[in-house]
Amino acid sequence: MSAPQSSARPTDPPSSSASQERLSRGVPASRFRPELHGVRGLAILGVVLFHLFGAGRVSGGIDIFLAVSGFLFTAMLLREAASRGGVLDVGRYLARLARRILPPAVVAIAVTTMAGLLILPSTRHHQLLTEARASLLYWENIELVSSQLAYEAAGPASSPFQHFWSLSVQGQFYLLWPVLAVLAVLLARALRRPAVHAMAVFVVLVLGASFAWALWMRQQAPEAAYLMTSTRLWELAFGGVLALLGARLTLPRPVRGVAGWLGLALIISCGFVLDGASLFPGAWALWPLLGLALVLASAGPQGGLQDPPGTAARLLSTRPLAWVGSIAYGLYLWHWPLLIFHLELTDQDGLGVLDGAGLLVVSILAGWAPTGGSNARRPPAHPWRPACR
Repeated sequence: MSAPQSSARPTDPPSSSASQERLSRGVPASRFRPELHGVRGLAILGVVLFHLFGAGRVSGGIDIFLAVSGFLFTAMLLREAASRGGVLDVGRYLARLARRILPPAVVAIAVTTMAGLLILPSTRHHQLLTEARASLLYWENIELVSSQLAYEAAGPASSPFQHFWSLSVQGQFYLLWPVLAVLAVLLARALRRPAVHAMAVFVVLVLGASFAWALWMRQQAPEAAYLMTSTRLWELAFGGVLALLGARLTLPRPVRGVAGWLGLALIISCGFVLDGASLFPGAWALWPLLGLALVLASAGPQGGLQDPPGTAARLLSTRPLAWVGSIAYGLYLWHWPLLIFHLELTDQDGLGVLDGAGLLVVSILAGWAPTGGSNARRPPAHPWRPACR
């Protein structure tokens, strides 16, 4: 029998527990953010109301959606990759994502396609079917660019699938960002550094490159720049930076109240002050994004529900805005085709107050209905219902 060998040698690598602790150090913790859900509800209301009554002006809500997706997925993916040493269960990730976003989208696409074939003239059927397929596969933004169809105000000639451009940007981001998280963790493990440091470098590089590209494209091809994923990645990365700041994204108590209301004012005023359709996704898109950052930084460490009454974070954590945030995905899916088909059937170029109010009610009901809004009763972990992480 051979003599027992020592389990510890000078050349042995550091213990796995110490390596894992170093890798996970500083990774943003998962915590409930009710004020984020309220921002979500407020932003979707802005998108819908400006589509109904804004005559082509942009509310800034889509830019907030993109930043919120970056916030949620950066933290979630980095936590999972770091906890597994640089490995993600891709099948589980994609299955979970598909279960949450595909059923409502498939129903909306199918109903919109059938309604479009009945309502729209036959000369538009080929483009309708092409965009239905592109929306289902999350490349509607690419299809709009390749077909030279610019983002435009709602009208009888508008595509009932035009609003899927932003969902396509998010869908492409959901496939890209896991790769970035895994690479960051593998690099951090090789360098024996915390994963959050490597991820921060990657996210900042993406932000800087995409922002510079967006500025250049705004000058060269503004209509394409509005729809391209590459010019929008910086907004998603902006949310990622906020996520990586973690607990450090909290202002001193004396300035939280003013900062929160300032952030809320930036979010609400964006569509009234700026012509986002002609300015975004350039530097002016920082207007609503800074509003989001101020709102998040103004909330206390326990979340907006625990903040004092009279603060913006507390207001955004209230039940009405949370409910709108919960049905936001369905509301967004349905409001645009309902608007386009109404304009086509009535041969109008715009809505009156009564027609707009009626469409708003119908859109809310459609978003709340089981085909698009039953998700409101589930825990708010959906990328379109960002109340946690």
